Amino acid sequence: MRYSIGQVAKKLGLTAHTLRYYDKEGLLPFVRKGSSGARVFEDEDVDWLIIIECLKGTGMQLKDIKKYMDLCQQGDATVGERLGLFKRQKEKLEQLNVYQNRQLKLMHQMDEELRIQRHDFQQHISMLAFMNSQGEKEKLTAYLNEMQEGELFQTKFERTDNFVIDSILSYKLQESDRLGIETKMDVKVPKDLNVSAYVLTGILTNLLDNAIEACEKVQDKKIKITIKYAKKMLIIRISNTYDGKEKFNSVMGIKTSKKDKELHGYGIKSIRHMVESVDGDFEIHTKEEWFVADVVIPLV
Repeated sequence: MRYSIGQVAKKLGLTAHTLRYYDKEGLLPFVRKGSSGARVFEDEDVDWLIIIECLKGTGMQLKDIKKYMDLCQQGDATVGERLGLFKRQKEKLEQLNVYQNRQLKLMHQMDEELRIQRHDFQQHISMLAFMNSQGEKEKLTAYLNEMQEGELFQTKFERTDNFVIDSILSYKLQESDRLGIETKMDVKVPKDLNVSAYVLTGILTNLLDNAIEACEKVQDKKIKITIKYAKKMLIIRISNTYDGKEKFNSVMGIKTSKKDKELHGYGIKSIRHMVESVDGDFEIHTKEEWFVADVVIPLV
């Protein structure tokens, strides 16, 4: 049976734009075009698209999916290479699972802090109501001023209304303050971003964890956080002062001592996997006393 691009899109729950993008990226070499130039899909083509979506669902990059498709077309001689692709993807998923557990722990901690704040807020409201009922206007005013100066109403940054980013920054800023780290921020993003909250949380929390842990080792503790949205891309730059001991290589981008291996080796590798899962770019470099991590995520 033959299908038009619109029929296939509806059948698989995709958009015609997505299918055209797959074709542009070389994922649909088997699809023919009719005399009018329109793509014509067969049942076998639909089956291949289902495989593509399954692989994409595992977080496999489009370039690796294309490689898998090319290997399949070369026949049984490439079975070993195909298994190698699956093995590497399995390792990535296992690492993502580790970080998912970290993210869940973070969310539980944030939820607990919100519960405490709500409880404290209710206590403050009760006290204010009592003072008002007793006509203690001066004490009421003084109490309100004290509340305004307290941690309950303090915020170190202008909120973006993006729940994921605001939640992470709020929690991590508390940690950096506790450790005496000077933090500067430039965050300008829309409320809604077309990126997985899971992926965004994994990338941002691990970037900040790395920066905070690096700052603990130096006297001049500073972190700069820049997050912006431009030209349908989310741009993240996290800079931190560091001890200057990191060395770079061509594979992972950084080579660390045994002491730093868990911090930067594992963390950097996991961030890279997450960024690649959304076809983004991740680069790290140093400039004088600064360690800089740049992430660019396309939002299509």
